[in-house]
Formats: sequence, structure tokens, C-alpha cells
Amino acid sequence: MSTAWESLANEPILDIRPYQPGKPVEELERELGIARAVKLASNESPFPPSDMVELPNSALVYEKLLKLGVIVRPLASFGLERALRITVGTAEENARLVESLRTVLAQEDARG
Repeated sequence: MSTAWESLANEPILDIRPYQPGKPVEELERELGIARAVKLASNESPFPPSDMVELPNSALVYEKLLKLGVIVRPLASFGLERALRITVGTAEENARLVESLRTVLAQEDARG
């Protein structure tokens, strides 16, 4: 059933999915038993993501980064199964991301 405002909206507007926010950082830290998490996953836009990072196993890399306290966003919900959204943070946050990503990717390379 449509509402009165829907009859006024442009067709593409009706196709935009509602924003699904992630968990608050504090809740995630409590759940994972980590501290000083950095959130590099946000893009407050209804538009699809730009070209961000593609990996063969982005879901696994996402999980491992999360356990290291680096929050990025998997993009499977956008139909991009191999992609992660990584936003620009402070210089310190970016350095932590690069260090953590190197650690995770080295672990993956070691597995073969």
C-alpha cells in the first residue's frame, strides 16, 4: 500500500533502501573484548559506494580486522561480495588500518 507522499516521489527515490547503521563502537568493544577501536566504515550517503577495496575473501578480512579493533564495512549488501568500504580517518587511524590490514593479509598469504 502506498502513502500520499509516495505518489509525489520520483521513482528512483522509492527504490533507495533505508540506511542500516552498524553497532555503536562502545557496544562492539564490549562484545569483542577490545579497546580503542577505530571506525573507518561510514559513508552517510544513499548512493552506492565508490571503488573502495576488493579482496578475494573480504568477509574473512572484515572479521579479522574487526577483532583487531578496526571497523570497516563489508559490501555484500550492495552486491559487491569481494569489496570492503574503508573511509579516510585521522593519520593515526589510517596508520592503524594499514598496519592491521598488512597483518591480516600476511596471515592469509601464509595459508596459501
